[in-house]
Amino acid sequence: NNMVEAQPKFALPGDQVGLVKEFKVGKGCYAVDDIIRASVAGRVTVRTATLPENSSGSALEAELPEMSVLKSGSLVQEVIPKVGDVVTCRVTKITTRIANVIILGVGDKPVVGSGFRATIRKENVRLTEVDKVVLPESFRPGDIVRAGVAALGSARSFELSTAQPEFGVIDARCSVSKEPMVPINWQEMRCPVTRMVEKRKVAKQV
Repeated sequence: NNMVEAQPKFALPGDQVGLVKEFKVGKGCYAVDDIIRASVAGRVTVRTATLPENSSGSALEAELPEMSVLKSGSLVQEVIPKVGDVVTCRVTKITTRIANVIILGVGDKPVVGSGFRATIRKENVRLTEVDKVVLPESFRPGDIVRAGVAALGSARSFELSTAQPEFGVIDARCSVSKEPMVPINWQEMRCPVTRMVEKRKVAKQV
C-alpha cells in the first residue's frame, strides 16, 4: 500500500489528504463523503497504528493509520502572494460590496503567522450576471475559499477574484449544525445533518 508516500507534505484548509477507508481521522482533519480533508494549514503526518495483543475491537479499524495535519511552525519559509497566484483564504467579514478575507496559503504552501489581508469585490465574485451578485449568498464568515490574486493592494493587502469556475468556496459549515456542508451545484451546498441548503459561490472540484 503506497498511500503513505502519496500524501502531500503540506495541506491547506479544505484540501483532500486521504480517504476514510484508508485512514483514521486525526487532529486537524475532518471527513465528508468518505474523503478526509484538512481543517488547518500545516504539515500532513501519518501515524501507523499498532494492534494491541488483547484488542477486543475491530482488527481492521485498529490497523488503520491515523491521518493528522499539524499546524505549521517556523519550519515553513514565508511565501508572499503575487498576481496570478492561487490562494486559499478564510472569510472574516462580509459587506454588501466586499468580502474581507485572510490568506492562509499560496499554491500548496501555508502562510506563516497571521496571514495576509485581502478582499474580494462584488464584481470579482463570478463571470456571469455580475450585477446580480449578492455577497452574503456567495460567502459567509468562516468559509474557506480558493481564489486568484487579481491585484496587489497596499500594506500587505491583496485583491482576489473567484470569477473562474475552479475558484470559490471549498469548505463551508452549516449555520445551524456547524457541520461541513457538501456542494450540490456551483451555487448551493447542503448540510448532511439538517439537510438545509445554503447559497454559496462554490468552487468547481478539481
